[in-house]
Amino acid sequence: MWTGFGSSVNTYFVPLEEQAGAENAVAMAKNLGIDFNGDPKTPGTDAFYANDPDSAHQWGAFTLGVADATPLEMANAYATVAAEGTYCEPLPVLEIRDFNGNKLDAGNPRCRQAVDPDVARAALDAARCPVGDQSQYGECHGSTAGGAKQAVGSKYPIAGKTGTTDHNRTAALIVMTKQLAVAGLIGDPDDKVGRTFGHDEVNTAVQKTMHDFMVGKPVLGFGKESDKIAYGQRVGVPSVKCASVEDATNALKTGGFNVNVDPKPIASECPPGTVAKTAPSGQAPKGSVISLILSAGPTTPPDPGGGGGGGGDPGPGPPNPRPTCKPPFCRPIP
Repeated sequence: MWTGFGSSVNTYFVPLEEQAGAENAVAMAKNLGIDFNGDPKTPGTDAFYANDPDSAHQWGAFTLGVADATPLEMANAYATVAAEGTYCEPLPVLEIRDFNGNKLDAGNPRCRQAVDPDVARAALDAARCPVGDQSQYGECHGSTAGGAKQAVGSKYPIAGKTGTTDHNRTAALIVMTKQLAVAGLIGDPDDKVGRTFGHDEVNTAVQKTMHDFMVGKPVLGFGKESDKIAYGQRVGVPSVKCASVEDATNALKTGGFNVNVDPKPIASECPPGTVAKTAPSGQAPKGSVISLILSAGPTTPPDPGGGGGGGGDPGPGPPNPRPTCKPPFCRPIP
């Protein structure tokens, strides 16, 4: 998930949403303050999907950003994640006082716990990857706005996400620290030609805004999610070394894992075509994918003799590498 989020891989999030249930993703978006526009009774509108779980269940494209949302809604949703799941209704004032200087409740924040704190910390941890920061577990590999960390100030932990629509008709960036969330969107809906936008314009605006706000602010770290929620419930991976692919697959599925067969065999002591090892081995989250890495058979040293060296001279070795096994599991000796 760190890599999928950091590199903005759509083909990761579509099956993830399918597993979680699109209706649950939509419900969480509503819980984070996203308003779905349109008539709830008109099929095809955002509100129609959002107010009918059966329809939302079919809304597979939701994770790709097809629903309308304002920058304020998005900034506040991300701010909720940064606040460890505490949602506060966005207000245009900091406080309201009467003639006597007493604070009125009308200006006080209206807040509620919208997300479990541990879940919010995990989501925030994944959001550190796109903007060039590093996760609590060192799992960020790839980013779509890697310069944001330096632009805001390298000492400040940050998180966020980039976004674009088809053909770069719009571009967006959200960046958050522990103290602030900033969302920017650039587009030109009146341009009939179809102007395209890179991320330079919106990224610069968001990053400079955040940088200027953070000047002189204390460095506040993000909370670390639990190991269980970061990596799932770990269970032992059955040992299937030297087993057939069929037997190994059955054993792993019985243990609660999904199975993938790596197409590239490796040299091992196991017979060709059997399982040389699994990746990962030892322990893995229940329900995760275990890769079977097949064996190409054991390696043997090249024959040093040429059959006629005489006088103790072994003669030249074979001119070309020789295979160690029969195709298709064949690997030459170096």
